[in-house]
Amino acid sequence: MKLRLYVLGVVILFVGLIGVGGSVAYAESEQRFIVDSPLDILDANVGDGICADADGFCTLRAAIQEANAIPGRDVIVLDRETYNITLRGSSDDANLEGDFDILDDLTIRGAGADETVVFGDGRDSVFHVVDSAELKITHLTITEGRTAIETAGDLTL
Repeated sequence: MKLRLYVLGVVILFVGLIGVGGSVAYAESEQRFIVDSPLDILDANVGDGICADADGFCTLRAAIQEANAIPGRDVIVLDRETYNITLRGSSDDANLEGDFDILDDLTIRGAGADETVVFGDGRDSVFHVVDSAELKITHLTITEGRTAIETAGDLTL
């Protein structure tokens, strides 16, 4: 009986944390962002630690903006979805338009190479790792960019 109550309590706590702004903190130096929208929309309040656009959804671009603003390695979790770059541009390194600019150490996890796809707009890279940041990407497909990943930092696929 105690085991059932304990497991139920943990599940409720975990679900409750995910429901708050699309992010769950696991350690002081690591933030996890659970993306729940395939749209390409900016974060409403960059640097507050909460991935949320103006409607409260966590987009890939908003998650990257929050991860860039928080020092230390962060993790972004993508669902079985297609994520398209629609905020067009090619000269910004602040993740406001065009490619997804990575300014700090980050891991991006998809649901599987056949399940999670990130599409570029064909005019720019899909991901741009700026300076000495480190990017780890697992379980997703990157396509339709001028290049898939442009990097000045470390890259692990």
